[in-house]
Amino acid sequence: MMNKAFYISIFLIVCTILVNAQAEKVLLSNGNTEYQEGNFEAAAELYNQSIAESPGFEQAAFNLGDAMFRQEKYEEAVNQFQSLSRNASTDELKSKAFHNLGNSLMQTQKLEESVEAYKQSLRLNSTDEDTRYNLSVAQKMLQKQAQQEEKQDENKDENKEDQEKKD
Repeated sequence: MMNKAFYISIFLIVCTILVNAQAEKVLLSNGNTEYQEGNFEAAAELYNQSIAESPGFEQAAFNLGDAMFRQEKYEEAVNQFQSLSRNASTDELKSKAFHNLGNSLMQTQKLEESVEAYKQSLRLNSTDEDTRYNLSVAQKMLQKQAQQEEKQDENKDENKEDQEKKD
């Protein structure tokens, strides 16, 4: 009799674990459907629920970052991808997280940080041509920004000299 009760309790525990595992995947799937339909806010909510069911569910965390990016909530996307890039269990996922982190940082005009994120992504996956292209774009934007700042400094200096001549 004791043996039977033990097996029943083990069976119930296994069933509970399976139901919870299914819930996170169903929520992820529903979130993916909403995302594909362009309902990024609804998708983000479903991804959050999936993460609540299973806090270490990396695919839901990655997709949440994408949904935030699509809603133009770039700072939230940055936070999501930064966390995932530190905690991802595989180099492949870390590389993708760094790539998307670079995209999010570029949108917030944090170009130096964006360049570094793309470089990190390429260190983990040197064959990713999309990341290589984005790195090139970010570097060009950074160079252009530096040139503009240099011109502004020169203009300030010229204006200061002109002002001093007038005085």
